[in-house]
Amino acid sequence: MAPVASAAQPAAPPPGAQRHCRFHTGELIVDGQEPDSTPQSPRKGDTLLGRPRPHASTGEPGRTTLAALQEEERQQAREAAEQAITNPPIRYSLRWLKGLFLLLPLAVGLIGWFLLSQFVWLSQALAQAPVPVQVVGWTLVVLLTALVAWPLWRLLRRYRRLSRVRQIDLLSVHPSGSEAQYAKARELLSGYLSSYPLESVEQGAWELDAKELDAQRHWLLEEATGLDSRQWCREFEARFLHPIDQAAEGCIQQHARNLALRSAISPNALLDAAVGLYTGFCLLDDLSRLYGLRLEKSDLAYLLALVIFMAYFEGQVEEQLDDCLSENLEPILGTLAGPLVSRAGSAATGAAAGFLFIRRIGRAMKQRLRPLK
Repeated sequence: MAPVASAAQPAAPPPGAQRHCRFHTGELIVDGQEPDSTPQSPRKGDTLLGRPRPHASTGEPGRTTLAALQEEERQQAREAAEQAITNPPIRYSLRWLKGLFLLLPLAVGLIGWFLLSQFVWLSQALAQAPVPVQVVGWTLVVLLTALVAWPLWRLLRRYRRLSRVRQIDLLSVHPSGSEAQYAKARELLSGYLSSYPLESVEQGAWELDAKELDAQRHWLLEEATGLDSRQWCREFEARFLHPIDQAAEGCIQQHARNLALRSAISPNALLDAAVGLYTGFCLLDDLSRLYGLRLEKSDLAYLLALVIFMAYFEGQVEEQLDDCLSENLEPILGTLAGPLVSRAGSAATGAAAGFLFIRRIGRAMKQRLRPLK
């Protein structure tokens, strides 16, 4: 006797029947059979689209969500204020990045070609000299190379330890700056004051009183808490940043005078280029130590390219001008006075060009290192 099928179990589908499902109701239909018309009672919380996702928060979700939204709005306002006072315009960045990519390969190529030509000339000259002269000459070349490489290595080592500069654009804050922008500016400048390395200022050879600077920093961080953000930013610029700017300007003038003097007494173009590189690297290192900040990578590459181009330009100007004056003045002044006058004129011209060039580079770096534009 065959077993009787239970009423709770559906009958088996006929052979070859295909199954399909209705999309909206999820009802299983087999070909050759009528669908079960008995309504199925849904579970608690079910809908036609499925079970809804439970709330992530418990307790009072409405109040918690409102507080989270308000905190998110405040965070977005702080980020917008920071971007408004610290980010330069995109067109300015693109404009001078284009100039950077054109200037850096050009400067490296020019100084490389110039140093290679000078090295070949020096090698040929030393090859014809006696052995003791060759030893002395190559020793001087090694010492000169180390003298130029030392300030560059010191600058790159300091570059990794200092904090990155974040300039606050006062042109966008002062005319229509909101209180949130001034508050963010005060927060950034307070962080700069707290991390400013006074020990590096005490070791520098510039006219800056480290004790007075420390007293002004203490006043801004501890005693000026009652000032509003707008007035506090003005006091920061007048009390703390202005003495650093004056010391930086004195440092630039001192390096420019040293470069002019060394260029005037250097005997050839190779030494002129070496002196230009040494002075430029020392200036960049001193200004980084004075402001206690490091440049952006693009700014550092740009200024290094300017220093390299200055060294090439100074050496070439003096060499070419010396040859030109010698050819024209020797028939007029004679074989004795002509070379002396041409040498003095080319040295003075190279010294003046180096003075103006290094001063321009120093002021460009100072402008990029100031916390306030």
